Amino acid sequence: QIDLDFAAFNAPKQTVLSGSKCEVDRMKSICSNANIRAKVLTVSHPFHSRLMTPMLDSFHNYCQAISHQDSKQQKDSGTIIGNVSGKKLTVPQTADYWCNHIVQPVKFSQSIQTAYEAGCRVFLEIGPDAVLAQLTKKILADKDDIVIVSSMKRSKCVKETMIDCALAMDNAGIPINWE
Repeated sequence: QIDLDFAAFNAPKQTVLSGSKCEVDRMKSICSNANIRAKVLTVSHPFHSRLMTPMLDSFHNYCQAISHQDSKQQKDSGTIIGNVSGKKLTVPQTADYWCNHIVQPVKFSQSIQTAYEAGCRVFLEIGPDAVLAQLTKKILADKDDIVIVSSMKRSKCVKETMIDCALAMDNAGIPINWE
């Protein structure tokens, strides 16, 4: 028996497990023996697993000190989708929400599907690489009415990537406010 938790459901054929290094290494060996592609991710902590439980009380106290705004009352906020449920958020992201996020799996694939069903057709990744954009392409592989762009890519010049990103957004009918 392997003692791991589901950490993320990233794409139809990509699931992340979380737990102790020993258990993760054991699962990688089992996958290798079964010719299943597996990769050990370098992370600082076993996020999205029950191994994070000891820090929840102090994290909860920290989160309670942060004021939150009801997503229904945010002007022009659009749809906010929670990765814990993969569904539209109907309640504020409270300390309880963020504590659940620490120990529950990320439902990225379901979140992207929910965004698409809500009418989203342009997906912009803002981050240091195109990891989530690539996952989004896998999740929505059967859709031909979407635009997926990344603001940065490790292998490309930042200026060049931003220009490509702006062009893709402009071509998709999204105006760029350069101010």
